[in-house]
Amino acid sequence: MTEAEGKKKGGAGKAIGIGCLVVILILAIGGFIVAKNIKKIGRSVGAAAITKIAETVVDESGLSAEEKASVMKPITDLAGEFKAGEMTMAQVGAIMGKIAEGPLVSLITVKAIETKYIQASSLSAADKQDALKLASRYGEACARGLITANADDQGLNAIIMADTTDSVGDKTTKLKDSLSSAELQQCLAIMKAGADSANIPDKMHQLDMGKAISDAIAKAKAEQKDQ
Repeated sequence: MTEAEGKKKGGAGKAIGIGCLVVILILAIGGFIVAKNIKKIGRSVGAAAITKIAETVVDESGLSAEEKASVMKPITDLAGEFKAGEMTMAQVGAIMGKIAEGPLVSLITVKAIETKYIQASSLSAADKQDALKLASRYGEACARGLITANADDQGLNAIIMADTTDSVGDKTTKLKDSLSSAELQQCLAIMKAGADSANIPDKMHQLDMGKAISDAIAKAKAEQKDQ
């Protein structure tokens, strides 16, 4: 293995260990790794690396097959444009940064809470349905830009994330395997406060993370053209 390959492997390993809540930040880190080595590895391998990093994290995200496909399509399309020479690595990095500023990270937080904690909890069927509806209201507030990566999300992450050490001895964080009843109620209280303050209707809302990525990419491209 070459020194460059070793650095790339180690960097990707650290990024992936952070957990699905920061999938877009992982992509940004992946883009940085690719940028550092692009002259050595070429656009084809670079595009494949970005896609692979995304695939690895999305596979661990708890999304359905349909949701995974909707998230991966705009990323795969972006990698294809980079491979074809239609954009520079700096442009790809700017787009990843724009995605990180958008609602997707918060939406993935909501999805993780839904699939990993609410569905697996000891709540009654009726209480689970109420909790899922509440999570979808909070996600809708995030998607509309009424709640961003602020104190609310920091509060959720402080509850559901745990410090750990990865396979190469680096300190990182990961989703907790489970939450106590008290921790789950804390999450629900934070999401209720956020959804209520944003005046989100008390009904089930459908979260579309693929659209969130596509919109962020389109916005970033438009901003670059205006510069």
